[in-house]
Amino acid sequence: MSTTTKYFGSCLCGAVNFELAEAPLQHNLCHCLNCQKASGSAFASNLFVKREKITITKGKDQLKSWADCGTRSGKPLHRTFCGVCGSPLLGYPELNPKVATVASSALDVKQWGPRKEGFTENKRSWLRNIQLSNWSSKAKL
Repeated sequence: MSTTTKYFGSCLCGAVNFELAEAPLQHNLCHCLNCQKASGSAFASNLFVKREKITITKGKDQLKSWADCGTRSGKPLHRTFCGVCGSPLLGYPELNPKVATVASSALDVKQWGPRKEGFTENKRSWLRNIQLSNWSSKAKL
C-alpha cells in the first residue's frame, strides 16, 4: 500500500487554496525584472511542479491571471494570483506546458530551499553579501 504525501498552500487571505500531489521538481530563485515586479521583492522564489499534480481546492473563481509576454523566450508566462488579496500563486509557462511554478511563499510547508538562481545579471547589488541581524517578532513597527 503506497501513501501519497500532499502539500497544501493558499493565498494570504485564504480565498484560494491548492494542493500538490507530489514534491516539487526543483526550487529556483529568479532575478529577472519581471519576477521582481510580480513578486514585489528583489526576486521570485518559485517551485517547479508537474502541472497535473496541482489541484485548486477552494476559490478557483477568485483566481486572476495575467499573460506576461515580456519573457526572454517571448512565450507568455501566465501569472496567476488571488483576485482578493493579490498574492502571487501559480505560473503557467507556454514555453513548457507540462510544468507550472508555485510561489514558495504560498505553500504551508517550508522544507525546500532554492538550488539555482536565474537572471543573476539583474540581481540587486545589496543581495550579494547580505548579512542582516534578526528582528524580534515582538518588535513594534
